[in-house]
Amino acid sequence: MTIELRVLVEASLQLKTLPYQPLLRSLTMQKNELLFTIPANTTLSPRTSSLKSVLPELDSLDEWMQLILVMLFENQRPSSPWREYLSSSRE
Repeated sequence: MTIELRVLVEASLQLKTLPYQPLLRSLTMQKNELLFTIPANTTLSPRTSSLKSVLPELDSLDEWMQLILVMLFENQRPSSPWREYLSSSRE
């Protein structure tokens, strides 16, 4: 399964890819200026994982513990859209 990530980048933003510097802005940024938007459903979090259906008490844990358990759960679940990404981070 593949996750398609669509990031909306503001027209005024000029990005360049450089080694060790993934994003470089060539214009001056204004305070509170929107640079890009990433839809919440494309991020790995306790809200986007199906772990809550298996572990209803997930909400009672602190945020870091929730995220750690979600990462472990999604990594071992064969149909997880995050499995490939999580497996590659071990290399």
